[in-house]
Amino acid sequence: MTEKGKWVNARFDIDKGKYIIDESNKYGAEICSNCKEEAYADSDWGYKRFPYCPWCGAEMENSDYGL
Repeated sequence: MTEKGKWVNARFDIDKGKYIIDESNKYGAEICSNCKEEAYADSDWGYKRFPYCPWCGAEMENSDYGL
């Protein structure tokens, strides 16, 4: 069975060296709630919220694309 996850807003904590989930931060990074890896981003369109996390394979409940 595929794990479930969602794309969440986060900020990078320099002291800890990792992303921290922060839903109130609307201008930070978007990461997978399952593996905490950053979503794919490109310079023209920003973050791409794919239906599956490219890092851990979790099925995302809030992707930009239908399954």
